[in-house]
Amino acid sequence: MKNIFKNSVIIVFLFIISNLNAQNTISTVIYKKKVTYNLDKAKEGKAKTLLQNVSSVVKDLEYELVFDSFESYFSEIEKLDSEESNTLSNNVARLIGLGDGQIYMNIKDKKILTQKSLSSDLFLIESKIEPQKWKKTNETKQIGKYTCFKATTTVFVETVSAGTIEKEVIAWFTPEIPVSFGPAGFGGLPGLIMEIEKGKAVIYAHKVYLGTAKDKKINIPKRGIKVSEEEFREILKKGSSYYRQY
Repeated sequence: MKNIFKNSVIIVFLFIISNLNAQNTISTVIYKKKVTYNLDKAKEGKAKTLLQNVSSVVKDLEYELVFDSFESYFSEIEKLDSEESNTLSNNVARLIGLGDGQIYMNIKDKKILTQKSLSSDLFLIESKIEPQKWKKTNETKQIGKYTCFKATTTVFVETVSAGTIEKEVIAWFTPEIPVSFGPAGFGGLPGLIMEIEKGKAVIYAHKVYLGTAKDKKINIPKRGIKVSEEEFREILKKGSSYYRQY
């Protein structure tokens, strides 16, 4: 009788461990980026040349989202630097719309850590996960093999010329992958965000690897000047004159 009880306890314990491992299985999504500028309507000159160069650079950018049930880490996939990697076109391509910085999210602790470079300084921005007011719809589209639903929200963006403005964000999420994460720090939907659009920039899922990323780990950014989200926003406002040249 004791052996039966002992064996039952072991089976239950192994079942619990198995479930925990399944819940914390590491998955990854490779995202790509595109811009939706109509270059045909742009006037000839330096601005059009810059947009053409930016569009060309954007096509080669790739991002990775590493996640389990509770944490995620989003970053650009580093590639071999070329001699022209620090040109204006390359910098603008990374900054435009979405994808700038490295972002760690923990939905248990409701914490976000964003590591960003600004001028010659590296910042570590600490913030809390706040519920985003998503407006979910029944509109669907297929992204790869996943059926995705459309949701929209608005965010406040700092600009050089117009100050703080409100912009619409469009997300396509799939309940088939039931995690509340997505690219560029977006989340809070009942499914993985496969595509996100803000302004003229779109980040979309290119490859999805579910539960097969055994060699991956969820990084937590630690370096940088620690500031709150509000403090960093003030730094952006004060530094707007520096970026006016761009």
